[in-house]
Amino acid sequence: MSANGLAPLSQAHSEDLIPWVIEARDEIAGGDQSPIAVSRPGPLFRVSVAPEGRAMPPYSVGDLLEWHGETGERREFSIASVPGGRALDLIVRRVELPVGGMGAASWALTADNAPHRINARIRAYPNYHEAAGHGPLLAVAAGSGWGGVRAHILRAMQQGRPVWLIYGERGPSDDLSLFTEMRRWQAEGGIKRLDLALSRSADQQAPKYAQDVVARNAASIADFLGEGGTITICGATAMGDGVHGALEAALPAGWIETARASERWRSATFLKAARVSLPLRRRTRPRKTPTGEEQDTDRGF
Repeated sequence: MSANGLAPLSQAHSEDLIPWVIEARDEIAGGDQSPIAVSRPGPLFRVSVAPEGRAMPPYSVGDLLEWHGETGERREFSIASVPGGRALDLIVRRVELPVGGMGAASWALTADNAPHRINARIRAYPNYHEAAGHGPLLAVAAGSGWGGVRAHILRAMQQGRPVWLIYGERGPSDDLSLFTEMRRWQAEGGIKRLDLALSRSADQQAPKYAQDVVARNAASIADFLGEGGTITICGATAMGDGVHGALEAALPAGWIETARASERWRSATFLKAARVSLPLRRRTRPRKTPTGEEQDTDRGF
């Protein structure tokens, strides 16, 4: 995972591998329905996990949960909740493989027939910790990148800071549960502005990607951030690069460099890689919650 020139992943504050209990697996957005060649992004899940028989290990906003499989696989997932709770939330995009299979981490965290226990540890990720400053927060994410920015938004809402969320997904018909939380936070005043980019929307005039929203609202974004605002970005590398370019055009010269130097810029992006080597797991029908409620990669961001 890239963090735009900041320090690499740190083992500082990491806990030893411990057992965790999966308390909930809720599908919150639909997946790609196109034929599977090598792999495809399946539904998006919110997964809640709690340490088994012990207190929650310490962690910070922006840290990761590192899942360990039975045969040595490891996947990292952004912790989508803030410290203080008895469980952690993860946003996981299921990776679907041919013949009804799925990626190893996808199966362990999202499949109905998977055990309700996993082995994992918290891994510190200081280059994506809470940004410095107390100004307004612009959060930009797409897909499972929601797991990365969600904790930053929750912290900013706790502090009473204005939040503007720009988020990209596939389409509204599949993603009502995911958007319900965002819209509730907006209705409650926690999010000042919410813009959605739906790549498969039938509205040809609507922005398709998060970077399109940034480009269309350049002047408003510059006004919102002012001189002391903060930015957090999470999603695939192509999205991150597009957002970075749009923000460079929107903001005054030197703004991003100054924000980086003062730790008001946080960006974590990941590559979408082929998963032909991932172990196959037999897929079952996903469980739906009463409300209708792994990432674009099995890496889990």
